[in-house]
Amino acid sequence: MKMKTSFLLPESLAALWMDFDAHPNAKIMAGGTDLLVFLRAGYGKAATIICLENISELNTIKQRDGYITIGAATSLTNLLESSVITSQLAVLHSAIGELGSPLIRNMGTIGGNICTG
Repeated sequence: MKMKTSFLLPESLAALWMDFDAHPNAKIMAGGTDLLVFLRAGYGKAATIICLENISELNTIKQRDGYITIGAATSLTNLLESSVITSQLAVLHSAIGELGSPLIRNMGTIGGNICTG
């Protein structure tokens, strides 16, 4: 019998931490391009998946006081289209341009790629 998976979609960091507390064994998903393939291939199981895509604080690119911060749920496409990334992090911009197809870059996130790596 197949395990049923619940998806949680918190809309704030506070809600995310509450979901973590309630489901400590949950898998975390940003875009899902790696996690969903992994699970479908039978390499793991997840009773609960917490999806980060609705948390606006995790989908940002900010430059302030000499630092650049990138939220974990920022898509690879958003990074490619960012003037901050293009002008300040040219090597990252170039590397992301080599990852997958445009469809994968639209869904894939910087956080997910770091976790998979």
